[in-house]
Amino acid sequence: MITTIPATPTKRFAVIDGLRGVAILWVTLVHLPGPWLSPDYEIVPWTLGSWIRSGAFGVPLFFALSGFCLFYPMIKDGTFKLNLKNFWMRRLLRIYPSYLISVCILSAIWYHQTRDVNWLFHVGTHLTFIYPYFQSALHSINGPWWSLGIEDQYYIVLPIIAYLMYKRFISALIGLVAVSVIWCAFLSSKTDQDNVRYLMEMLPAMLPQFLVGMIAAWIYAKQYQFGKADIACLWIMGLFGILISPHLYTWFYPTRYPITATSVYVLSSPCWGCLILAALSSPKSIGSRILSSNIMVWLGTISYSLYLYNMIDRPIMKVLLPNVPQYTFAYAAIALPIVLSIGALGYYAIESPFMRLRERMIAKSQAEPKNHHAQVDRRQSRTRQSVPVERPQEA
Repeated sequence: MITTIPATPTKRFAVIDGLRGVAILWVTLVHLPGPWLSPDYEIVPWTLGSWIRSGAFGVPLFFALSGFCLFYPMIKDGTFKLNLKNFWMRRLLRIYPSYLISVCILSAIWYHQTRDVNWLFHVGTHLTFIYPYFQSALHSINGPWWSLGIEDQYYIVLPIIAYLMYKRFISALIGLVAVSVIWCAFLSSKTDQDNVRYLMEMLPAMLPQFLVGMIAAWIYAKQYQFGKADIACLWIMGLFGILISPHLYTWFYPTRYPITATSVYVLSSPCWGCLILAALSSPKSIGSRILSSNIMVWLGTISYSLYLYNMIDRPIMKVLLPNVPQYTFAYAAIALPIVLSIGALGYYAIESPFMRLRERMIAKSQAEPKNHHAQVDRRQSRTRQSVPVERPQEA
């Protein structure tokens, strides 16, 4: 049974914001045309350049964090609690206002650069969030936005998935993984991989990456007490995912077939679940203290706005500093502050005000039923007072 409760804000975990900071820093760096993206760059494992170049693995970390952050509040008290109205209101006001502004800005830049005759189709599909369903539109206006479409699909089905996992955790988990495997197996059988690539960048293929975050939320909600050896193993597994990513990247990069890329994303996903549990279970550890530092928490806080404007440095640098060549440290050193500044501006000017508006709207929606019940009680009280009490006749 679903228990409907007022959607009170869940306590924020500093380490979770810090992990978002790791993910967004990783993704942002790989989108900067520094020397690590040069066609002549030699990928050498265990180097900073190879780690940056494998920044695409920051996306599965984001997916795992989404799975944790959205599922944990629903089950943290031992029962399944979900207010659907407030859930959708939170998602809409959290995601769309900033996204809408970024679409307007970046689509104008994109049209200026390409003069695409189908610009209205691309802008329309992005404004309505249906661009992931069209291969020609998926990477058109801003390539990194492909993952936003997957997040949107996850929000749509999450209430059902979350309820199934709460009622039948193991059975639901096996069934959901089976759906993902069948989806990927079917698409991998296609000979023309280029025409199915956009289907590999949809939720069924990426679902295991969200599920590891939901598994972490389930374990954390059960208040499982990890020993020191357990926590050490979790940290090792989590850091293994970060360290091994350059090797996985060199494995799938030569082919870039979507099934291969998706496979290595999924292979790395359990590491992110371990990293989440390790950080939450050992708040005094060195790793958790680094993640809880002000800079990492700040990066995590502005991560969504920063992600929206990834790659905006290229048109800006082309206009302001056209003589600074790409694929150099000089370019990256100048472009990174530009992207960070625009991302921070987007958060403080757009995202944060709308989040405050969201909380006021939710608080108001919660107060209305209480006021209604109070008015009903007052009317009933007045009615009882106005009805004459029939007393027995005195003898």
